[in-house]
Amino acid sequence: MNKFNCLLYGEAGAGKTPFCATLEAYEKTSPCLFLDVDHGTLSLDSVKPKPAVYTVSKWADVQVVYGHVKNKRWPDLGKLIGDAGHTKEGNPKEYKAAVIDSGTELVNGLLRSIVEEDDRNDGIPDQAAYLKAQNKMAMMWRGFRDLPLSCVMTAGIKDQKDDVAGIVRFFPEFSPGLHMTSRDTLT
Repeated sequence: MNKFNCLLYGEAGAGKTPFCATLEAYEKTSPCLFLDVDHGTLSLDSVKPKPAVYTVSKWADVQVVYGHVKNKRWPDLGKLIGDAGHTKEGNPKEYKAAVIDSGTELVNGLLRSIVEEDDRNDGIPDQAAYLKAQNKMAMMWRGFRDLPLSCVMTAGIKDQKDDVAGIVRFFPEFSPGLHMTSRDTLT
């Protein structure tokens, strides 16, 4: 297997972030670019070797990183990331894996930015905002998924109880209405 794509979801504190960072330790997935959306890399302190971490503060940051990776503009990406984006010899890294940590925070930030752009509401997302966020997230994931590198996205977990059947189902925690269908499952 030359590459893989994965959605890893679970409770906060379950170890998703340090687990994903271990991609840096394996030849087929190293070097690994870690997109820190939720500012939760304290849990990486004990991970050795540590992947190159880029802190995402807005949706456009992810778009810029994606463009550099897609077009193999490793020097530009190295400048963006700084010292962590270069090898010991000072050459820009050519990444074999990317982690988006977390998709939950990314879609929440995206939804907030969509609401801020829309003057028609009171800061409360409407159905159009959710649909726009859903479409942008799907396009972003498909873009990363189709790159010639392994990609992992983390997410929180949400449960949904079916009172009639008496069962509880678990889903990746994206904003309401943003659950991926089986067709969009991260493969």
